[in-house]
Amino acid sequence: MGKKDRVKGNFKSSSSSRAAELLGGANFSSLAANFSSFSFGNTLVDEFEGVNEDLKVMLKKLNKRDSTTKIRALEEICQYLNSQSNDTEIKSLLPGWPKLYSKISIDVDRRVRILIGNAHLIIVKTLKKKIAPHLKELIGPWICSTFDPCPDVCRVAKEAYNLAFPSKPLEALTFCQEDILNYISENLFEKTPEQLSDPRFYSKEEIMMKYSRFIVTSLYSLIYLLEKLPKLSIQKCQDQYDYIFSNKQLWNFATYDDIPIRKAVYNLIKSLCLYNPDVIQCQLAILSPIFPGKIFSEKDSSIYGDAWETLVLITKESPDSWIMASHKKPLINKFFNYLKTGSCLSIEIVYPCLITLLDNLPSLITEKENFYHEFFENFWKGYSNQRMRINNSKIFMNSYLECIFYVLAKSNNDELIKELIEHEFLDIVKYTIETFSNNELKGLFNSNELIDLVSTFISNMKISKKIDDSLFEFFNENYKNLLIDKLINVDESSISKENFISTCQVSSTLLIETYKKCSKHMKNSNRQTYSEEILSVLFEKMIHNMKLNDLLSGYSVFISNTVLVLPHLIESESIMGHLDKIFNDELLQIIGNSTLLLNNLYCLISEYLRVLSKNNEQEKLNNTWDNVISTILCQERNNYLSILSSLLEHVKMKNIKNDFSLQKLDQVIIDIINNNEFNNSKTASKLVSTCLSCYNTDLKFISDSTVDICIKKIVDEFNYFSSSNYYSLVDDKFSVSSLLSVIELLNILDDISKLKGSLIAHLPKNYCFDIISKILSFLSFSVNFSEYVESEEDENYSHDSIIELIHVFNQLSKTIWDNLKFDIKQGGGNASEVKELISFLMSYRNAIFKDISHHGSPTEFSNQVKEILSLTKDPEEKENIINKSIMSNQEYWKNLSKSYLVDDILLAVNKNQSKLTTFANTNIDNNEESVLYDIYGLSYYARLAIFTLNLIKEIGIPVFFKKNNDGVRSRLWIINELILVQNILNNSNLLKKTTNSIISSESLQADSFQYDISGIIDSLTSKEKIQMTDNEEDDEETVDRKSEIEEEEYDEEMADIYWDTIINLINFDEDIEVEDHDVIITLIANAFNIIKKTGYPYSSVFNTLLEYALKRYEISEEHAEILLTEVVEPIIFINDEIGIFVALPLLSMLRSYLDDTKAFTMFKRRLVDKITDYQYSDIINSNNSGVYNDVLKSFIYLNACSSNIKDLLDEDLDDEEYMFLPQQQTMFLIKTIMGWFEGEGCFNALDEKINAELCQLLNVLLLSLCEVSGNHWNFIIELCIFNLKNADWNSSTGKVLIYNTVNIILSIQVLSEGERSIDALLESFEEYESEIYELLLSLLILLCSKSESIANIMPSIPLSLIQSSLAKACSYIPEEILFEQTCFNELCSVLNTLNSDVQVIACTLLLRITKNVIQTQSLKIETKGPDGNEAIPDSLLSIASRTPKIIDREFKFVDNDANSHKILGYLLSWMIILEYFNDATFELKSIYTTQFRQQNNLLNNFMVLICNILSIGKNDDQAFDISNWDVDEFDVETFEPNEISICVLSTHLYWKALKNISSLVRTWWNEIKNRQLSIAFEQYTKKYITPLLVANEMNSVIDSDRSQYENLVIKANKSRNEIIAQYVIPSEESYLDIIIRIPPDYPLKQVHIDGGQKTGVQESRWRSWLLSSSAVMVAQNGNIMDSILVFYNNVKLHFEGVEECTICYSIIGVIDRQLPNKRCRTCKNKFHAACLHKWFQTSNQATCPLCRSQF
Repeated sequence: MGKKDRVKGNFKSSSSSRAAELLGGANFSSLAANFSSFSFGNTLVDEFEGVNEDLKVMLKKLNKRDSTTKIRALEEICQYLNSQSNDTEIKSLLPGWPKLYSKISIDVDRRVRILIGNAHLIIVKTLKKKIAPHLKELIGPWICSTFDPCPDVCRVAKEAYNLAFPSKPLEALTFCQEDILNYISENLFEKTPEQLSDPRFYSKEEIMMKYSRFIVTSLYSLIYLLEKLPKLSIQKCQDQYDYIFSNKQLWNFATYDDIPIRKAVYNLIKSLCLYNPDVIQCQLAILSPIFPGKIFSEKDSSIYGDAWETLVLITKESPDSWIMASHKKPLINKFFNYLKTGSCLSIEIVYPCLITLLDNLPSLITEKENFYHEFFENFWKGYSNQRMRINNSKIFMNSYLECIFYVLAKSNNDELIKELIEHEFLDIVKYTIETFSNNELKGLFNSNELIDLVSTFISNMKISKKIDDSLFEFFNENYKNLLIDKLINVDESSISKENFISTCQVSSTLLIETYKKCSKHMKNSNRQTYSEEILSVLFEKMIHNMKLNDLLSGYSVFISNTVLVLPHLIESESIMGHLDKIFNDELLQIIGNSTLLLNNLYCLISEYLRVLSKNNEQEKLNNTWDNVISTILCQERNNYLSILSSLLEHVKMKNIKNDFSLQKLDQVIIDIINNNEFNNSKTASKLVSTCLSCYNTDLKFISDSTVDICIKKIVDEFNYFSSSNYYSLVDDKFSVSSLLSVIELLNILDDISKLKGSLIAHLPKNYCFDIISKILSFLSFSVNFSEYVESEEDENYSHDSIIELIHVFNQLSKTIWDNLKFDIKQGGGNASEVKELISFLMSYRNAIFKDISHHGSPTEFSNQVKEILSLTKDPEEKENIINKSIMSNQEYWKNLSKSYLVDDILLAVNKNQSKLTTFANTNIDNNEESVLYDIYGLSYYARLAIFTLNLIKEIGIPVFFKKNNDGVRSRLWIINELILVQNILNNSNLLKKTTNSIISSESLQADSFQYDISGIIDSLTSKEKIQMTDNEEDDEETVDRKSEIEEEEYDEEMADIYWDTIINLINFDEDIEVEDHDVIITLIANAFNIIKKTGYPYSSVFNTLLEYALKRYEISEEHAEILLTEVVEPIIFINDEIGIFVALPLLSMLRSYLDDTKAFTMFKRRLVDKITDYQYSDIINSNNSGVYNDVLKSFIYLNACSSNIKDLLDEDLDDEEYMFLPQQQTMFLIKTIMGWFEGEGCFNALDEKINAELCQLLNVLLLSLCEVSGNHWNFIIELCIFNLKNADWNSSTGKVLIYNTVNIILSIQVLSEGERSIDALLESFEEYESEIYELLLSLLILLCSKSESIANIMPSIPLSLIQSSLAKACSYIPEEILFEQTCFNELCSVLNTLNSDVQVIACTLLLRITKNVIQTQSLKIETKGPDGNEAIPDSLLSIASRTPKIIDREFKFVDNDANSHKILGYLLSWMIILEYFNDATFELKSIYTTQFRQQNNLLNNFMVLICNILSIGKNDDQAFDISNWDVDEFDVETFEPNEISICVLSTHLYWKALKNISSLVRTWWNEIKNRQLSIAFEQYTKKYITPLLVANEMNSVIDSDRSQYENLVIKANKSRNEIIAQYVIPSEESYLDIIIRIPPDYPLKQVHIDGGQKTGVQESRWRSWLLSSSAVMVAQNGNIMDSILVFYNNVKLHFEGVEECTICYSIIGVIDRQLPNKRCRTCKNKFHAACLHKWFQTSNQATCPLCRSQF
């Protein structure tokens, strides 16, 4: 059914005849007249003559009534207008645009209004001044649109207006003022809601909304004209304004139901009052009956502010409006009634306006009898308003008092004034001091706010000149009498104790507040401040009336408050006399056990003691104190502690100089300290703080012995806390109680630290420094607490609360220390004390720094020293602090370094420098004593070094390396020591040494150390270079010279001077003094001098400094030759014992500068001659170790002259031959060396160190000899074989020998792939090839299966390089040799090596072996059948069964992380396992599948790990995106592990598992219990893997060779993922077919196989065939082609007459693809062996399934 036409409201549409019938009897003409303004049809379009037809179509759409059509049309119009390149088309719009804009700009839908505004903006922007002819037509709706309630409409209209009139907006208004006014008049007085909106198409709400907006915008446009245009411009159109304002309809809008319209009228009246008040006066007769009376009936709170603002303004401008509005009924009565109801809508708006309104009311109203009486009566009744709350009642009361004050100041009616004071204001005062007296007002007013308002009122009365003095006296007398009646002349029985206390409290507060406010205005007056007299009278009366009764508590409150503000009142003789009697005789009788009284009287007591001290009445003072303390101690303990704390604090504030110590008071303090009461009681803590703060002052509360007890407690607590938190936790738990104790003690010290004078002055000398040192420790070191540490009080303190406590602890420590620093800077402590303190702090700091068990970090220790430095400004003292912090001198560092030097020849694999360990004279014994480490894994040596670096950063390089008067920098030697630490650390990093090393972990890397040291050196050298040029500024000739020469020439000259200086200072014969203050030269001189004394250790420092020297100034070839001939050669050829420690670094530096020079060639020749001068027997048999060393050094020097071996192996060799030595000289050297080893067993006596150097040299010489034939090749290869067989792989020297030997083999392998003619070399190599590769493989397995690899310890970098070289050499092994090896299981173990190069190459070798094994086994099974030995090796499965864990949430491969390598090895093992399924036959796959099913959780663990690596199941957005990689192919040989490549490998394995073992993965997926992972896995597979697998299956089917399968037809539909396999029956000209459908989430969901045409086949047999085909894929990991072939063979054999198995009804066996070959002797039926075996197992009997005879 098609859709029928529908109309709005779903009513049936009327036909034209029906419409005519309905309209026949109606007065249509009158109806049409009402809607004439809407019946414009095509009239809008008709106005646009000459407009483009397309645009005209768009404009025509605007005639439609529905908003959607209009919106689309306007969008098209805007788009069209924007697309116009010139203004011609847009200009043609102008004649009709005003009418269209006027109509559409007031549309109901704001979107339509916004779009018409946008179109208008485009027109204005394009045409600009060209709109002028039509401006008068446009301006009315345009201005009104700028006041549209929709902000977007308003914004667009204003933007267009500002664009049209950027400089003269008012001129445009003036020009069009008449037209705007005409438009506004028409809108206000002529338009009706029905005229603006057709009632037939708009709801009543829409009509009124549009009319409201129409009127509001017109009114605001009128306001805009009134406020913006000058009066002269307005006068030009005065008639039009008069017409508008004289029209009663305008003012009737004030009574309109619509809120926005009323608000607009209020704003119009307000504007007229402010800008044109004459209009209001002229129109008062019309306006007053409507306004202001309307205000009192206004109900909407949203416009209340506008309404009352308007009322105040109109009352101010036209007071008579109230008279005229009262023509029928007095308006004032309405106003009073309004007040009485409590200004029902807005207290915040109305009450603040009343004072202004009252001031502007006409006198005819205010002068009436009883006006003010009625006004205040109705005003006060307003408190009952339900909206009055305690939060806004202050506004009410403030307004009420303001009005009273206004009348008092203005009125001349004495009777009225006195009545207001007596009955209005004093009533408020009564209520203020007795809030309980009026139940109606109870809880309505805030007491403090009332006190503030009343005190302000009284002070204003006192200060104001408008208030007559007699009037104030009248008030004052009444006020005083009121207070005396309420406070003194009180009947105890008539008032409760609590109420009287409240009265006294409020009264005293009121009087004091009044006193304070009056005092501000009487600063220079000697007269008594108002209310002081009343306070004095009341105070004296209360003192004399003090006795034990119910009034005493109230009196005590009043007295306490008064004494705090006016302490001098107590000094009168009468009061003091009475107090003498009370405090010395009657205190205990008066106070009794009243804690409240004591709490209130401590101010009085402290003032009394002050006066006694002032009058020198010492005896009375001490007696009074004793009596007071005894009385206080009679209270409960908690109470008297509070009273004592407050009393002592107030006595302290009075600056009384007296010893108030009493034994009983001492005992109180001692009890607090001994019982740790300060920990649980803030009061107790404050009391102790107050007592201690008076130590060493004129005031004393406790004895010195008690002070000592308190301070000792602080020290003990601090020591316990330090020992438990900066060393080790007690019972491995964090003590919260100890932390709380320390915090409270710090609070006490904080109070003391704020006193005048430093903390040093306020603490006993014997404890002071100790306490300060602990505070500095608290500030410097973090507390030993983290989320992994348990606390002792788990049930009471959460982790977050303890963290908050620690934050408080840190802040307190910082505050106390900052106070101490501030006091010292201000001169709070004497210089000697400060110096002594600094010395103590440094001693304490050094002691804990050397204690390796202390938990402080180097950064924290450096911050500690920085804080100590801040205590002094003395440069000498600062230098002393820095020196002490770094342990003063270089000798200390040198001795310290001896225990950490790393001397291992194995490092020679990485750097030549390490070969020098052979010649080191220092015997370093690291194992004598175990090295201790801090919690960061740092030894003391490492801690000192890192601390020094941090200190340099903290205090600045210029401060640390400060220059003396001679320009020499201090402490430069520290840089050399830091470089030594860097080199030791680098060696430890390379060797992965974590025991008895400089560090115990790899958390600290030498690279970061080097970065910091380089920064220091760069900073120092750059500053010196600047200063070097600045020092020559005074020399005019130098300035001229600098301006003439280039910067490069200057640098070259400086470089020559620089290297000349270095050459001169390297002198072993005499000590050269360095006059140059250059930093690097100074450092080189320092290192060289140490080498001359100690030899080896500082050679590495010297080497590093040469690199810095080259970085600063490049050495020229000339200076390089000088350095070689004048420095290096003399050192080498005179065979100086320690010269090699300098010569080798210099030679390594010079090689790249002199490689092709004659001097360097001659130098190498001399080295060769030196080697060839000896016979090897002389070297080995000589008792002179100098001969041995001489030859070994010569080899080392010669190798140092050669190119890097790694460059030869890793980089492509140049076409030009690299000749290290001339060929003739090379052959002579080789022949000489060969001569050393003539005879049988010639290599046995070969020294490993010389052997290693010889192999390194031979490797370089290969390039010179590769094209020369001779027996030297056999010699080299035989030497390599000997080394591989006999090298001691457990020793470092043996490993270096193996490395250099393997590099020779690698060089041969690289050369064999090149273009050089090396036939002789290859002949010799091939002769020994099999033996070499066997040795290489065995060594690889041997070195990679060491215990350190298994124990999660990363191998050292040198060992890793050796392993990698071995692996790389093994990668060249030919297949015929590889397949002969029986090391498969051993190679599997190599997969676990913590070396990615080795792991990848091992995987490559294993894959090569695996592919060969699969081919062999597949062929054997096809020919001979399985023999039971076909299986995936257990060694491989054992690796796959040990699944590593991903420690972090997101896996990232880190080459230096053992777990990363475990994961890599695990993944590579699966790469090999899955390869077993790749090219295997179906039967072999079945065997592997069965083996797999027997492995518990093997596949599950693998798939879970893959999901974790790829972030599957964690977050959809985080899952690894494989769309940029071809995951169906992966080249292991080129694989380089990193974060991305590991994910690609994982994805490849993911794909491979789904391809090769899909049935197993499908089973795993179906059994997943984690639903989130299951869904994510399915989605990921569907998105990335399924398309690849489906394409692969489809292509394999399409591309398969079907020539051997007669009558088989396969049709593939890739778009539907569907395959149809047909077996054509030629004799019957029919076919049988199956349809294979691949699901979208294949292979997680199995392939659907449906039967198609089954001509002549029984249903049971057909189902059996389908089931067999399906089972191949579901259970046997077969592919689609396997499934098709099972179907094909079943059908083919069926038609050939082959009998099917009567168990499975299939001819081809599902499991083994065999024909039925087991026949029952009785019934003669045939069965598959697998089917029969399963039948026997399930039936538990060996009988025939059909005849039941015994099988």
